Amino acid sequence: FEPALRAAERGLALARQTRQGLLAPSFLALRGFVEEELGLLDAAEEAQNEALESALISGNDHLAYWSAMVAAWIALARGRPEDALSHAETGWKLAGVTPWSQVGWTVAEARLSLGDPRGALAVLETFGGVNPGLWTLDRLKALDVLVRVLLALDRVEDAAELAGRAPAESGGRRTGVFAAINARAQAGVLSARGAAAEAARVALAGAVAAE
Repeated sequence: FEPALRAAERGLALARQTRQGLLAPSFLALRGFVEEELGLLDAAEEAQNEALESALISGNDHLAYWSAMVAAWIALARGRPEDALSHAETGWKLAGVTPWSQVGWTVAEARLSLGDPRGALAVLETFGGVNPGLWTLDRLKALDVLVRVLLALDRVEDAAELAGRAPAESGGRRTGVFAAINARAQAGVLSARGAAAEAARVALAGAVAAE
């Protein structure tokens, strides 16, 4: 993510210097996405608010979709599931139900955070669950949310089977954020089975891998 952040900052600077008004908000939104992934939430939220406002004013639905989704992820990271749900539903209205859409797992995570695992499962099913049309990291995030939804519904064996698919859904990646999400899915199942010490070991190993 660090090289991506430098590239986004350079793109934004060049767009502004050359007065490429339609490109500047896109690089701003990209920078905000990378900052969100890095946990730089204050900077990410400021960038996304500006990008979303620019998108709405200019009628750029594509940029509005991405800005709304990143705003939803920031809200989830900050413990504001109501805001996350509102932003994600804006993305739903803009993009509809498409194979590549991050709306399904994002709305599901917000509903799960609000104590509605059945509603979360219904949304995931609408969007094809761990849809093969998703980008690899998004597919893994969808799997992670679905594992937690199944655990909340006390469907531990279904969750265990799904968590076992995480390494394959990662496309062979075993480091960074991929390792962390794999570990969280596995640790959740272990915890639900009463293996607290093993769950802690797996979770900590995932945290170390993701720095």
